[in-house]
Amino acid sequence: MDRHWKQLASGLQPGWQRVCRPLGWLLLALSLLVAWQIWPPAMAPVGWLGMLSLGGISLLFLLPYQPRLALWLPLASAPLLLAAGMLG
Repeated sequence: MDRHWKQLASGLQPGWQRVCRPLGWLLLALSLLVAWQIWPPAMAPVGWLGMLSLGGISLLFLLPYQPRLALWLPLASAPLLLAAGMLG
């Protein structure tokens, strides 16, 4: 939404919004593929929707208090998640 974009990424150029939307959809599709790799095919969509719900509720509580943290937290945690994935 434009309101959220202004709140989180006011310093970025407006052209980035056109890049971030398709990238977000692509990342959602990739996360569903990862869910199918981890869980059995019948359980993957259920687990995926549950994880999306947890992420959404986390953002719901985080955005009013620390909107900038909500923007940078996934970027900061990505290397840790990749390292944990390679170890496990």
